[in-house]
Amino acid sequence: MKKNSRTARKKKKGNTLRYLTFVLVVVAVTGLGVFFYNNQTFDASSLLPLLKKIKGEAPVRSMTATLCFGDERGEFLIREHRIITSGQTPEKKAEALLQELLKGPRTKGTRTVPLQTRLRGVSFDKGLLTLDFSPELQNQHPGGSASEMLTVYSVVNTLTLNVSEIKQVMLLVDGKKIDSIAGHIDCRQPISPRPELTH
Repeated sequence: MKKNSRTARKKKKGNTLRYLTFVLVVVAVTGLGVFFYNNQTFDASSLLPLLKKIKGEAPVRSMTATLCFGDERGEFLIREHRIITSGQTPEKKAEALLQELLKGPRTKGTRTVPLQTRLRGVSFDKGLLTLDFSPELQNQHPGGSASEMLTVYSVVNTLTLNVSEIKQVMLLVDGKKIDSIAGHIDCRQPISPRPELTH
């Protein structure tokens, strides 16, 4: 008799656990369905900042960037404002800024960096940002002292205008130091900004 009673209690307990599990699954599925129905524009990429924070990385944020492109006459630099997203370190900000600069202007102004140029690497140390470009920066450059000046300072001024930690910029090509891009501007040493060129 006792054995039958214990068996009945075990069976009843097992049925209760199965029922509770079923209810929890139904509630969870219903909740997710309601959430996604009410958030039809849900984008998984919106979870990226949270994931980066969990991993210990600085979150990605939007910033209003000032990009420096050449004017129509090729005499000075003009500003174009653009909303971009980047990480919060100087390297991440610089990389995001340069990727936008390499795309060229959207409104007025002219491209200052050859179209095929790619950014190979970025490093930062105590105010100095070192940039490593692909060979197209030199071998696809149109030449001329004015054009070269705009190339150099569109890069340097864009970075120093937007990232306060960056004081100087060093330009490399294929990981190596260069004398100049096209024979006119000395690139053997770190380059300081020339804000007077940006109008």
